[in-house]
This record gives sequence, structure tokens and C-alpha cells, in this order.
Amino acid sequence: LHAIEGSTLMISIALIVYARRKIVNMPYDGDRLSAMYQVKEVLDFSVAILPSIILSAIMHTLSLVPTILNISGVISYPVCCIFYFS
Repeated sequence: LHAIEGSTLMISIALIVYARRKIVNMPYDGDRLSAMYQVKEVLDFSVAILPSIILSAIMHTLSLVPTILNISGVISYPVCCIFYFS
């Protein structure tokens, strides 16, 4: 799960960097307006989805903490359930 979220995060960041560079280096020709619109859409979507990817990775990581503490014997199973399901 973390590998999928991590790769999605890296791809999203790479798309943001690529789209910003592409907009700056866009050639001036007849197709520039439609190409610029498409690149701008990719940039806007990547910037919009990035916070949700980061939040999802943080929440999944935090959900593992009670389970790891239970497996290591720091907390009991009922306490683990209280932390996990709250």
C-alpha cells in the first residue's frame, strides 16, 4: 500500500515539475493555445490531487502505529482497538 502511494506521490510531483517546465518552454506556433491548455489542465489536476495523496499516506501510516505497538507488546489488544477505531 505504501509502495503504491509513494509511487503515486512521486509521479504526481514529477508531473507538476514537467508541466511547469513545459509551459515555460512552449514554442510559439499555431497549436500553442490548445497545447498550453492541456498542459495547464495536467498541472492543475496534479496540484489539486497532491494534498489528498499526502494525507492518505499519513493516515495509513498512523493507522499502523497501534498495530505495531500491540505486536511489540507495548499496549494490549483492547487498547489497540480503542486507538485504531477511534
